[in-house]
Amino acid sequence: MKRNFKNSKGITLIALIITIIILLILAGITIINLAESGLLAKSGEAKERTIKAQLKEEIEMAIQEIQIEELPKGNNVTLESLANVQLVAKLKEITTDLGTDKITGEYKGYDYIITGEYEVVIGNRLLGEKPTITHTVDTEQIGVTQVVITVNASVSDGTIVEIVKPDGSIEQNVGQATFTVNKSGKYVFTAKSSNGRRLSYTVKITNILPSAPVIESQGGYPILTVYGVQNTQGKVTITYEDNEVFVNSYSEDNGTTWKEYTGPFEPMASTIIAKSEYREDSTIKVEATKKVVVDDAMPPEVYDGNAETGISKVGLYMDIEEDARGKNLYVDIYNRGTWGFNSDGASIVIFFNQEGQELTDCRYKITGLTRYKGLVSIPNDAVKLSITVGDGAFAATSIYEIDIGDDPIISKKIVYPKLTQNGIEAEHNLINIDYLPKCVEKLYQINDGEWKRYEKEVKVELGEIIKAKGIDKYGKETRVSEYEVTNTSDAMPPETYDKNTETSTSKVGLYMDIDETARGKNLYVDIYNRGNYAGNSDGASIVMFFNQEGEELTDCRYKITGLTRYQGIIAIPNNAVKLSVTVGDGAFAATSIYEIDIER
Repeated sequence: MKRNFKNSKGITLIALIITIIILLILAGITIINLAESGLLAKSGEAKERTIKAQLKEEIEMAIQEIQIEELPKGNNVTLESLANVQLVAKLKEITTDLGTDKITGEYKGYDYIITGEYEVVIGNRLLGEKPTITHTVDTEQIGVTQVVITVNASVSDGTIVEIVKPDGSIEQNVGQATFTVNKSGKYVFTAKSSNGRRLSYTVKITNILPSAPVIESQGGYPILTVYGVQNTQGKVTITYEDNEVFVNSYSEDNGTTWKEYTGPFEPMASTIIAKSEYREDSTIKVEATKKVVVDDAMPPEVYDGNAETGISKVGLYMDIEEDARGKNLYVDIYNRGTWGFNSDGASIVIFFNQEGQELTDCRYKITGLTRYKGLVSIPNDAVKLSITVGDGAFAATSIYEIDIGDDPIISKKIVYPKLTQNGIEAEHNLINIDYLPKCVEKLYQINDGEWKRYEKEVKVELGEIIKAKGIDKYGKETRVSEYEVTNTSDAMPPETYDKNTETSTSKVGLYMDIDETARGKNLYVDIYNRGNYAGNSDGASIVMFFNQEGEELTDCRYKITGLTRYQGIIAIPNNAVKLSVTVGDGAFAATSIYEIDIER
């Protein structure tokens, strides 16, 4: 069967065309309604507000970044500094005009204002083309004293009405301006056109010879601390002109070596030389020299850690920090003697108290033609030290090093032999060791044993030798301190309690502590009363007891008379804390003490 599709196709095309026409009509109606209702305008306004908010944020962020960068350097951030260089250097498309209490200008095609409170207000969009600027300089030779800058400004849809120079002066109704500078840096020119558009243009000059560096130091006396000598000459600050083609450096050894200046530093020499030098030609430079120490202050050469550097000047001073008082001073001093009279002269370490008076009893004198490297005790009330000379005309000295003595300080607590219910505890010392705070490892050794970590006081017996040393965080060891425990002059010696009846002491006025557990019990003594060698008296050996207050319990004395060796028992008073043996009843009385012990 033959089918006819002609009419079907015609109807379909007509329907499609009608549909398109209807849609176009509806779209037109919708656009008209939108326009009449103001929605399109509102959409444009919203976009404009977004742009302005973004520009406001960019300027505010730039100001904050400038403050963060400049304030730590000691540089002020003001409307003037922002308008002159800082904003133009941070934001490429900004122009700046400094008013009495605000900055006005153009940023990315919009007017803006920065108020005295640094509030940013974005104004209207600007129309028309921005000016263009080019520049030339009269010389590019390095090391000149001035440069003449010529700028040329033009605009395609108007005329240049003014050019604002870096110093704020204005050239009006011309497209060219000249400006002479005598210092390297960035110089901003702003061109304004008749269409209201502006352009800020930065010219960077680097070929002018910088002015001489300025060296500044507060000055002060160095301070001896437990960590070493602190240089309080004040950090040296050197101010250089900012110029990227010149290198800024300084020397502390009269120009032998140079260090790049990166910021304030503690001087290690009395005199500093600073220079700015052209990178490609060292003959183009400027220098400055300044003494940075107080005239009568110990100079850095005597505490720089270098035993090869020193001074021969006396009458110089160093303060002593409170924590360093009572510790040791390390000195490296060469006593050079004298060339007058018959004396070799002397180098003298002297200390002063808070009132400025010399502590004359604490003088330390170095005599003979010798270089002394050793320790000197620092008095507890010393606040200042100095080195002088004496004992002869024209006495001379050289001071190489002064530092805190890093040797650990060993202090002892004497523990007398003690009578207990179980026998006698031998005399010993309780040792405390004071290490400098810089020591991260604190070690001690008894005799030739292993080195142990020091944590608390150490018990050291008679005859033993204790050594101590510290190690700092860099692995550097201190000098080693050493102490040998010996019998205290007024303590009962080991011969009197060694359970050997063949050993003894003939010395009297010796003491032994009595433990609480032994009080009220019996004391065994083995004492030989040797009489005396004058008069008709045989003399006597006397056992005495003492109470907590140090008073003798006279009613409890036990006297041994006659030329006899007494081996027997004596009652120990309940309140006795100490005992002793003495002699009496005649001149030159004598005794021998063989054994003292608790009764078994």
